Amino acid sequence: MSEIVTFHSSHTASPPAVPVRFAVLMQQRLSPLRDFVAIADDPAQSLPAMRFGEQSLALFGLTDEWLRAPPTPVQAWKLDMEDVVVRSASGVVGDGRSLVVEDTLDHTTPEADGYKILHGGAIDLGAPTERVAGRWLSLLLGNSDNYFHFVLMNLARLFVIDAKDKRSLSGVLVPKTRFGWQREWIEDALAAAGLSALPRHVMSGASCVSIERLSLPWGAVDACGYCHSGAAAFIAGSDGPECGDAAVGDRIYVDRRGSAIRPLENEDELAQALAGRGFVSVRLEHMNVAEQRACFARAAVIVAPHGAGLTNLVFCRPGTRVIEIMPHALLNWCYRRLAAIRWLDYDCVLSRSGGKTAAEATAFAHRVAVDHVLACL
Repeated sequence: MSEIVTFHSSHTASPPAVPVRFAVLMQQRLSPLRDFVAIADDPAQSLPAMRFGEQSLALFGLTDEWLRAPPTPVQAWKLDMEDVVVRSASGVVGDGRSLVVEDTLDHTTPEADGYKILHGGAIDLGAPTERVAGRWLSLLLGNSDNYFHFVLMNLARLFVIDAKDKRSLSGVLVPKTRFGWQREWIEDALAAAGLSALPRHVMSGASCVSIERLSLPWGAVDACGYCHSGAAAFIAGSDGPECGDAAVGDRIYVDRRGSAIRPLENEDELAQALAGRGFVSVRLEHMNVAEQRACFARAAVIVAPHGAGLTNLVFCRPGTRVIEIMPHALLNWCYRRLAAIRWLDYDCVLSRSGGKTAAEATAFAHRVAVDHVLACL
């Protein structure tokens, strides 16, 4: 049974706190960490070389880093914390006294999440306005408007929840949502975890609450963007409609012409050429979650520029052919890794980015050789 107490305005603010990593809390057994459990990844993961992708890398004078240092299994965690302050829909965590968990600041800003960065790097989370009793599960994370971040980095963390957790939880902290797909995914993921009946406390950017006990899954996706195989399997099996009417065939091109981020300059030419090979262009932003699930589940071949829509690769059948168009200065292999742990046939074609660094290539326009894409089919 949980209880929420609203504080009066005279409640004092939390003092400035020093950022500390989870790793330090675990190594030194520091408060507010009460206990933690490591969730190992599957060590037996096949990481096949790319057939066309190796040639494409060579054309840009690049080599495949996976041949030198293949990605290692992802380490996830289940963290049990007590007497913490939780700030905003991004779930920034502190002890209300001397520290804030630095990992929870990832993909947050003071402007959006309501905290202050003080001289010397100390963090002021502000005054909690409520005290929440009981043990609450946090489904809060930064950058929730990004499909990959929301689904795989955030909701997929539910794969660590077991029967003992379900019996002890008082409720779930969920972010205030902006889009319908976020609400669909929250319902599907909580249903898959068997947590639909629990009370929910909605956190906005202005929220700041004190929590008696916090259950915080962490590390479904690592710092390289590589997903834990258990997290991917959880999302693939999430309880949602399985027969959305995607109205497309088994060859799809994921169309990004509606996005202002990382535009593909010759996308019209590419889409037309692929249409001549039997591909249907799909605009995922016009589909609900069930339709996206059905679209990827039915596909035999997928061509797509690098983008968050490829999160839906979790729904593909083993052996599905995936060709990712990758800006040459970016080389973000998160979907290559996702394809590997879901047993997909992944390859890539590099495009020439207007950016010189990975940070620039994340946003800058790029252009691909259409004949290279067709040769990769």
